[in-house]
Amino acid sequence: MASWQEIEKEVPELAGRVRELLDAHRHKTMATLRRDGSPRISGTEAQFKDGEHLVIQMRHEGRGFREVRRR
Repeated sequence: MASWQEIEKEVPELAGRVRELLDAHRHKTMATLRRDGSPRISGTEAQFKDGEHLVIQMRHEGRGFREVRRR
């Protein structure tokens, strides 16, 4: 998997646009898939930490969180 720094180096325009969108608002929505394959939209918070890591915060008890953890 490429690091964020590698992505910024290889495709700076795309990386800049993604960063701009993620930094525009604190609250985001994330689509996950239920076990039956149908979509679920969950509220999240996401932000870059240390310029490299994307940290996503969700309710620990929430279904969306369980769906993200499920493989």
